[in-house]
Amino acid sequence: MSATQKHKVQAFTEAISSYKSDKKVGGVLNIRYIGTMKIIKILGMVVLFSIIFVASFLLYYGRSQTIDFMSMIEDEIEICNQTIYKNDKKFIQLSDWLKKNQTGWKQYPATQAVGYVYNKKNIVINVGKGWVVVNYGEGKEASQVILSADTTRINGQCK
Repeated sequence: MSATQKHKVQAFTEAISSYKSDKKVGGVLNIRYIGTMKIIKILGMVVLFSIIFVASFLLYYGRSQTIDFMSMIEDEIEICNQTIYKNDKKFIQLSDWLKKNQTGWKQYPATQAVGYVYNKKNIVINVGKGWVVVNYGEGKEASQVILSADTTRINGQCK
């Protein structure tokens, strides 16, 4: 082996060992080491920001909300293809229940099985045994929320 070849082998061996342990080869910065570190830093930042974004989204989406649905219903609502008014027993029961249960509503992305449905323009109140799902708003402003609660007084069956 010639002196030039020995020198190349020695330089290569130094480069490999410095890549694993040191940033410099013969006093010069190892470009592969710097490139690898930049990629690792960038990937680390992408992963960190992704985790922060997902956690923020989940915290925002899972937050409990206070909603006054009675302001959307006002004086009448439809149930079982009949309009009930402010002085109707069923309307009063629904009104009392909604006033009592204004807090604790959570966003709900799934479609709930149809229960006992109260309906009015821009609001649908779907009541099941132990749950209420409310869809309200229009277009991009539409929301769907759920509350687990005793629904005995507002649940029923259409005849």
